[in-house]
Amino acid sequence: MKNYVITGATGYLGLNLVRRLLKDNHRVLCILRTNSNCDLLPKNEHLTIYKHQSDVEALALALKAFKPQLVFHLASNFIAEHQSEQVDALINANLLFGTQLLEAMTVAKVNNIINTGTNWQHYHSDQYDPVCLYAATKEAFEKILQFYVKARQLNCITLKLFDTYGPGDFRKKLIPLLEKYAITGDVLEMSSGEQALDMVHVDDVVEAYLTAEMRLRERDCLGVMEEFAVASGQPLALQKIVELLEVNMGKKISVRWGARPYRTREVMTLWSNYKILPRWNVKYFFPEGLGALNSKSDT
Repeated sequence: MKNYVITGATGYLGLNLVRRLLKDNHRVLCILRTNSNCDLLPKNEHLTIYKHQSDVEALALALKAFKPQLVFHLASNFIAEHQSEQVDALINANLLFGTQLLEAMTVAKVNNIINTGTNWQHYHSDQYDPVCLYAATKEAFEKILQFYVKARQLNCITLKLFDTYGPGDFRKKLIPLLEKYAITGDVLEMSSGEQALDMVHVDDVVEAYLTAEMRLRERDCLGVMEEFAVASGQPLALQKIVELLEVNMGKKISVRWGARPYRTREVMTLWSNYKILPRWNVKYFFPEGLGALNSKSDT
């Protein structure tokens, strides 16, 4: 039994990671915002909830008391195309909170963190060219991380995620949206659908976090900073994804292609010059993962 901290535990990916760690009989401390809805979190004697109020000293004391081996940092505020009034929320969630977490970790002498990034940090596969302000905040946080790795001897692996899906997905994401329109029969207005996506099943994402944790745990030095992509390596055009989902569900999805413009800086070709996490392998290649999705939903 090990002790792990998770931020973003009420999000879809974080919730699945919490469930897996508890299933494996570990103790979990979830750091949440004061207004977070905890209804979906499991009722388990090994799960503890800490509501963060921007008090670094209090957070450090909580970490000291819990004595975690590692922090999984998944919390973020995702906004694809931000409005001016959303700037503060992006900065507070993606930079301020993360920095408070790193500072508390150094005070509490917690050395290991798995950070979460996004493939959108690499528009046109460039080393630095964030697609949007959200991706820019993710990139900026990595620079702050670098300071703590160099100056405070933290160990960090950043996992840069592509598109994710899976059973029970309550997010406003592509697959739940398409499934909804397949059931209702309503017409869904979309772009021309030529943009590429790399769909990664939630079970594979969870395995990537656990594999990264093992990699950090096996390192015998301090000041480690690495980054890896969590990608299937099989990108598909949006139109193809819709077609495959129709076959899987046995239902037609009424899509009006070209009814909406592409986003500003739409990602037509995905980041490609990435490194894959050693010893991590994809189990579900889209659309095979849809079979796992549907079978789990029926149980």
